[in-house]
Amino acid sequence: MSKILFGIVWVFVFVHFLKDLTQDILHIATPLDLLGDVNEDISIFPVWLQTTFNYFAYLSFIGEIFLIICIPLAIRLKSLKLIKTSIIVFIVLIGYLGLCTALDPRFSLSQVTHGIINTTPSSDLLLAPGKDFPSTKKVENYFTETMHMTSADAANVRSKTKGYDGKISFRLTDKTTLQAVVSNLYYYGFIRDEKAFMYALENTKDTVVGKSNALKIGKTGSIDVGAYYRITEDMDAWQMADELLNKPTYFAYDEYNYMFMP
Repeated sequence: MSKILFGIVWVFVFVHFLKDLTQDILHIATPLDLLGDVNEDISIFPVWLQTTFNYFAYLSFIGEIFLIICIPLAIRLKSLKLIKTSIIVFIVLIGYLGLCTALDPRFSLSQVTHGIINTTPSSDLLLAPGKDFPSTKKVENYFTETMHMTSADAANVRSKTKGYDGKISFRLTDKTTLQAVVSNLYYYGFIRDEKAFMYALENTKDTVVGKSNALKIGKTGSIDVGAYYRITEDMDAWQMADELLNKPTYFAYDEYNYMFMP
């Protein structure tokens, strides 16, 4: 009886593993996409919790590989330790998948949490901050402190009267995290509110298939690293989100390792 149950569990995990591999990693459409396709909405959570949730997504994939290998071994070797470990991993995996399902807007728990937590920010928080928006620092401070420009050069390098478009390059390396992206944009005055900007990211259509190391936004969105984005304080949250999701300019080598460049 136990062998039959473990066999059912193994088949379930194996099928789900194939679905994750083809849909989320290889981005290949297969009939497996129709099996329990869940699109959880985690925009109700703060950025750090969204990042943690996305890490668990990768851990669940590793857990599936573990179960695919260890369940047959546990049965063949009759190892009580492997059996117990497999049961624990499977329970955690089912709990994670259950949470993902509950957070899908099509299901009731998601509706309840959205009713309790107001996920729609004030429209004022989505407006372009402008250069006069009070922030901890400005990008000109970055130019003078990190790139050792003079104050005059830092101001002139973005002056439209000097032939520039007023935009700067926001450069993301493979070490950049989603939390760092949002925090730095707020710290240097490019967005008015971190949570409001995350809402814009979660609700802006992503038309570019992200690379394997892209920063994940919700279920289907991503921001590519190893790329730069042309931004300005005159962009509202929606324009900024569209820039990051859909307009990467890739660079092969980051010689200077600067976050902002003219």
